[in-house]
Amino acid sequence: MLLFGGLLIWLGSSGRLPRRPVPVRLTGAAAWWLVPTLFLAIVELVNFLYGSTYPHPTLSVLLDPVLARYPARAAAYFAWLTGFWGLARR
Repeated sequence: MLLFGGLLIWLGSSGRLPRRPVPVRLTGAAAWWLVPTLFLAIVELVNFLYGSTYPHPTLSVLLDPVLARYPARAAAYFAWLTGFWGLARR
């Protein structure tokens, strides 16, 4: 996984791939990505401040049963890298 992630970072930071022009301002479609990001950031901040309890678990505690198996963890990591690559290419 480190090799694949390192390869993506190297390709993204090198000048080997064509770059798209940077937009002047944030588009409406891109602004909608801030809604779930801010929501999850607020949830994690509240969890950090109040601690993880049984009635109010953190997101990582909720995902522990799913990510306990290697294939699911590898698929989630690959999806995360693919999402990073898609955002980096924009």
